[in-house]
Amino acid sequence: MPKSKKSVLPLHSKKKGGKGQPDVASLLPQMGASFNPRSFPLSPYMVLASFCLWICIGLAAYKSLLFFGTYRTIQPDSDGSSCDVHLKRSFEENLKIAENYSSGDAGPYIKRIGSQLYGETFAGTPAPRELPQIPPVVTAVSSAEFFQVQGLIRDIEDVNKSGKVAIKLIIFDLGMYSKEKELMQKHCNCEVRSFDVGHYPDHISVFANKAYQPILIQNILEEFGSVIWIDPTVKLKDARDLSMLKFRGSHDFFLWDEEIFNSVIAYTHAKMFEFFGEKPCTFADMGMMDTSAIVLYRTNMTWLGIMKPWLKCALSVNCISPKGAKNSECFYWLRPKSTGCHWFAQSAFSIIVNRVFQFSSHIDKLTIPRFTTKEDVELVYHFPEQPWTYAEILFVLILPVMVCGALFLMYQRRTRAKLMQHLRR
Repeated sequence: MPKSKKSVLPLHSKKKGGKGQPDVASLLPQMGASFNPRSFPLSPYMVLASFCLWICIGLAAYKSLLFFGTYRTIQPDSDGSSCDVHLKRSFEENLKIAENYSSGDAGPYIKRIGSQLYGETFAGTPAPRELPQIPPVVTAVSSAEFFQVQGLIRDIEDVNKSGKVAIKLIIFDLGMYSKEKELMQKHCNCEVRSFDVGHYPDHISVFANKAYQPILIQNILEEFGSVIWIDPTVKLKDARDLSMLKFRGSHDFFLWDEEIFNSVIAYTHAKMFEFFGEKPCTFADMGMMDTSAIVLYRTNMTWLGIMKPWLKCALSVNCISPKGAKNSECFYWLRPKSTGCHWFAQSAFSIIVNRVFQFSSHIDKLTIPRFTTKEDVELVYHFPEQPWTYAEILFVLILPVMVCGALFLMYQRRTRAKLMQHLRR
């Protein structure tokens, strides 16, 4: 009798796992696997990779919040597309507007700055049309610019050694370490001065806003009658070119705009325009001024048209550094509209000079060829002695940690290798 068909069909377990499907859990022990988490140990490299990933996520979230904060400060109606307020045609009218700028908190301080006691009018002695010597070169240096400023020192010393020209260099200390200041006084053939921020409002001590710049310039103007301001991070093309600045002729100053055009609107906080009583759209076609190199002569026009309104702003925190103003996380692609960033003292200087002199429209009449450049500004080791750099200090601090970490990893690898050998036995 033939066997039943049921006897030749395979029998399947009716446990969990689906109809006609074997139970995976019952097969795992036969395959030598289990659900024990210890069967999947995390290597140090996986832990490090996970840590780095979370750090990147945190940084991305933080930067996103910063950009969002910047975006909230941008006013969409400041592009100048429809503006009912324009610069006056008459120089006298524009100067009158600048003279009426708010003094804010600056009133008591302005009257004390310099050797002259200023009232509402200029009380100084005008600089002669031909100076007996080159105006003094002035800069301000913190610890961060200690190595860069040595390039400027070297260029001026090389010219002075020739004996054909004599250039006086004055360096203001904005927070150099004691060793750096000692080396500066020892090896720099210049005058190193301190800047006491205690005589001014609290925000002057925040050097990032460069509110100190007009204060230092005005003090030197009072003392010498003229000044060449040069930032420590720029280079002289040829220091001998400074000799032409002895002859001012009918000029009260020599200024330059930024080499690459940047609209005043793009890098000025809306609250600064409010302080001056100006509308942003008025300056839609005006460019930012270059404050890394400024040449001023002590005249009535320099005081009324530049220094007085600039000092009013610099000494008033609501003007120079409005709440929320910063120079980072900029929306550069929105130029020439507002990028959400603020250039502090440079922004104020640009508003004033373009209001009074309409500089962007009369560059050919108010400037001369540049004698400075911002390209290829590198660290210079001109002094025979140098302090330790931050990189060197950091390397010395990290080196023991790196050595200990390497020894620990080597110890772990040797221990793991011995354990594997023991298990193979």
